[in-house]
Amino acid sequence: MTITPELDESLTLIEANPVLVSAGVEELRSAIENLPDETLLSDVEGFGTAEPGDGVGVTQDQNGNDIQTFKLPFSGTQISVEDDGVTITLPGEAPQKLVGLERLEFTDGTLFLDIEDGAGLVKAAYDALLGNSQPDAAGFDFWLNLYEGGAIDTFALTNAFTQTDAFAQQYGAVLNNAEALVQSIYNNLFDREADAAGLTFWKEYLDVNGVADTVDEALAYMMQSDEFAGLVGTTYSDGVFV
Repeated sequence: MTITPELDESLTLIEANPVLVSAGVEELRSAIENLPDETLLSDVEGFGTAEPGDGVGVTQDQNGNDIQTFKLPFSGTQISVEDDGVTITLPGEAPQKLVGLERLEFTDGTLFLDIEDGAGLVKAAYDALLGNSQPDAAGFDFWLNLYEGGAIDTFALTNAFTQTDAFAQQYGAVLNNAEALVQSIYNNLFDREADAAGLTFWKEYLDVNGVADTVDEALAYMMQSDEFAGLVGTTYSDGVFV
């Protein structure tokens, strides 16, 4: 058997993450527990012919994210996120360390571990701009895939979000008052009152250029600040589950 670079990479990842094997055993046990004793595994539909993401092993999406899929709910696991990986405890199993993964997919959602590469920013945008702390998975994946793939940047993201009904409901009462709008944005985006310098700068920016025309740009600039990046890293230090 030829060890291709792709296979070598997969084997290396499995060696570093023995919990992947444990997950496969759990899935196999679940699949065969109700079958008659005389059943041959070769007769079980799909056995040995699993599609990517259906069983043990790591798949990679179009943006290069390494993803491990588990056929059990996130609520049935214990997870501890560390700087160099994540420790996961499956039901009835000993804790195991996972390294080199960006996402863990469960039957009830996905845990995004790469918060600094887009997931944290998109989640914060949902929280602060749309007032939605638990976005729908399809919408979240849509915007995150566009952002990670380079199809959109922060400016395009905020432009799209500020044109939604959810944004209008979140900020509609202050969209005609630049000072009140800036205060509201600071509270939602930075979890604090606007400082005097920031309030003066952004109020003037919006008044001069027009609130409706430039609130998306103001938000994009704010979301590129060091303060925002620090808040994302702290707020979502345990990953983003959607």
